[in-house]
Amino acid sequence: MVSKCADCDYQTRSGECILGRDPRKCTTTEARKGVGFSRRAFVLVISRNVFLLSALAFFLVLGFVGGIAYTCRPQFCSFCHEMEADIRAWKESNHRNVNCISCHVEPGLIALLKDKMTVAPKSLILKITGNYEKPINKESKLAKDISDESCLQCHTLKNITPSQGLKIDHEAHSKLGMNCTKCHNRVAHEIKGYENFLTEESCFSCHNGKVLKNDCIICHTEGFLQKKKRAQ
Repeated sequence: MVSKCADCDYQTRSGECILGRDPRKCTTTEARKGVGFSRRAFVLVISRNVFLLSALAFFLVLGFVGGIAYTCRPQFCSFCHEMEADIRAWKESNHRNVNCISCHVEPGLIALLKDKMTVAPKSLILKITGNYEKPINKESKLAKDISDESCLQCHTLKNITPSQGLKIDHEAHSKLGMNCTKCHNRVAHEIKGYENFLTEESCFSCHNGKVLKNDCIICHTEGFLQKKKRAQ
């Protein structure tokens, strides 16, 4: 029969008193010391496990953050041979110093995590199964997924330098509900034979004299028009 301490009713798994004495000779003070010892041992075990769990959580978070940072690099996108034309065009564009996610993922940490947890796995499945458009985005369907907020991280609607005799009122177009990529769908991936929205035909789809005026002076500078007349 296993004997117990008459004072604290405590015993070890082997049936011995925590103090290693005859339970019948154990005093109240000694019994309390024994219980205190057992509590300290319990705290030590818990503390040790908390440290191990904390260390494990730290390395998991570190690996997760490192993985996200690595997969956000343009070099990661270039691993897929399907993206060769897009990567080559990007390197030759004015956006060659702009990271891929700056345009293709909405600003903010939440949007980035959402992309990595939803879009990225789908892209991986498409890559493995080969069930994707070939060539990639030739008709610029992905342009509609790029938000104005992404563009406005670097650009503004007011201070845009005219080029080639153009004077486009970007703010007016924005107020009409036109997204940046409605016209500028190929600023970073201009590839011959791929759909480019920034053409005269695209402009005339709205500026046709019925929906909107089609006077040349609306979008072109006077100097450009004079030069064009002389050339004719």
